Amino acid sequence: MNTVPTLTRRRAASLFTDESGAATAEYAITTMAAVARFGHRISP
Repeated sequence: MNTVPTLTRRRAASLFTDESGAATAEYAITTMAAVARFGHRISP
């Protein structure tokens, strides 16, 4: 049976200070915003 490890102050600090995927997420959000804003100009 899998159990969820307890969230200690040290574990929380290591999880929430890791920004390894932040640039990819920001790029994806910006791309989706551009598609939502200008996507209607491409459709016939």
